[in-house]
Amino acid sequence: MSSFKLPDPAAAARLYSQLLKYSRRDADVLENYFTECFAAAISEDQFLARALIAGLVRHSTFAGVSLAHASVAAYTQVHFGSAIPDVLIEIATPDRRRVVRLAIEAKLGAGLGAGQLAKYLNQPSISGVALVTRHLTPVPSEVYDHRKYLRPSRRDHFFWTDFYPPLERRARSPRSPALTVALAGLFRHLRFQPPIKSIGELRPRGDERDRRIRVAFATRWAETRKQLRAMGWQSNPGSQAQVYVYRNGTAGRLSWALLDPMVPDHCLRVRFNFRSDRTLKQVRHEFQTSRFFLRRQTRFRERTVSRAHGRETVLDIEVPLRELFSHSSESPGHGGFLARYVLSLFRRADRRPRAV
Repeated sequence: MSSFKLPDPAAAARLYSQLLKYSRRDADVLENYFTECFAAAISEDQFLARALIAGLVRHSTFAGVSLAHASVAAYTQVHFGSAIPDVLIEIATPDRRRVVRLAIEAKLGAGLGAGQLAKYLNQPSISGVALVTRHLTPVPSEVYDHRKYLRPSRRDHFFWTDFYPPLERRARSPRSPALTVALAGLFRHLRFQPPIKSIGELRPRGDERDRRIRVAFATRWAETRKQLRAMGWQSNPGSQAQVYVYRNGTAGRLSWALLDPMVPDHCLRVRFNFRSDRTLKQVRHEFQTSRFFLRRQTRFRERTVSRAHGRETVLDIEVPLRELFSHSSESPGHGGFLARYVLSLFRRADRRPRAV
């Protein structure tokens, strides 16, 4: 692949995410688009390739090849009979006397196919197999225990967020190729950034460490609940770190809301249910055409959800926690930013402007 440079680093960072607008938004197309971008950057940038491979194998060598001086190339959709890994990485010694291969199954939302990883593991020419996903995915025990299966120490598989720190460090380098800068921009666009260290990973895995993280986050809701109460709302904490918000009576446009920081991709979701679907569409339009705190980082989506008495249409509003807390790296300041953002949404959604 020939190397090229874009004149503006900011333009390079937006390259892949801008091109994404021209592709169909179904899951398969997005997954294929992403893996092509990922493989192209690895082939272009040997420094990045070695850093990512070292993170996967957790060692300075892989299958007898030293990564320090290895030559790396990445390919997509390589056929091994019925086994077709998303990305096949070829790692060779400088003289190419030894060449080993590492297969990556890349998932952005879809689940694993039956026996998918086992097919790769059973290939004699593949020395290692890694699963990298956006969300937690069950891994069969026969895969988990296989000697060629690569995984982190505390999880069944890798997340794309595991790749972001070395990718972002490399993208900041003045010598970083344009495709590496573009890939880092695509990771940010897809929200593949790791959780904030002062918060931790808000995933409902159920162990004691994760429970403490959720309990600690729940304390940050105190200021938000106090100000909602002053606006006439009642709130109850959920079983994780969520807050359910409701109000007796029929005043205003809102019926109920759910504040949920447990959303995949490390986002805060504010879920609004309105008294009519017509009101929901009107409010969504008002949000998308108005200015408010973190408007550019906020995404909107209408969904139908199941409730005890039937199905209801809701408006989900999501913002990355990293963006929300970007001006406060320490926990004491988080409560104020949560209150500022959530209250700004409630005022617009319910047409009840009051002083904070």
